[in-house]
Amino acid sequence: MPDTDETGTLTVARNAHRAIADLGLPFDVGTRPHISLSVGIAATVPALGSDPSSFLQTANHALQKAQQMGGDRLFPSS
Repeated sequence: MPDTDETGTLTVARNAHRAIADLGLPFDVGTRPHISLSVGIAATVPALGSDPSSFLQTANHALQKAQQMGGDRLFPSS
């Protein structure tokens, strides 16, 4: 999300997480009765010409941590 720092990104993620939970959509696969949301949160100010792969790796690592911790949660990278 352009022009959004990690605090702002966390706020958006919390709102999305809450909105998904509030829907209560049934999900009969796995350990949860409803669809849940796991989010890995990362923020950066890219330098001109920088390679986004490092940032994407950081975000992916945060998502993996959220999932490893049982899912249905947010995990900030810092």
